[in-house]
Amino acid sequence: TQDSPTVHCTIFEDNKGCINLVNAPKIRPRTKHIALKYHHFRSFLARDKTISIQNVEMSLQLADFFTKGLGDVQFSKLRMMIMGR
Repeated sequence: TQDSPTVHCTIFEDNKGCINLVNAPKIRPRTKHIALKYHHFRSFLARDKTISIQNVEMSLQLADFFTKGLGDVQFSKLRMMIMGR
């Protein structure tokens, strides 16, 4: 049988609390309500190293272009970054 290919990816996150939560080695009382599937996500960070998380400045978060209502200036800035200009 053939092994499945391993995919490595990077997540760019602008929320430092989220980054701290993902990198925390244990479940804390304030995070125990979070679904098991999110804690499973941590295993790919710690054990497999197939997912890495990098902090990105909020003004440079390209995903905001698709998920938030932005002002004209920020919208234009992110649009140009996505277009590679």
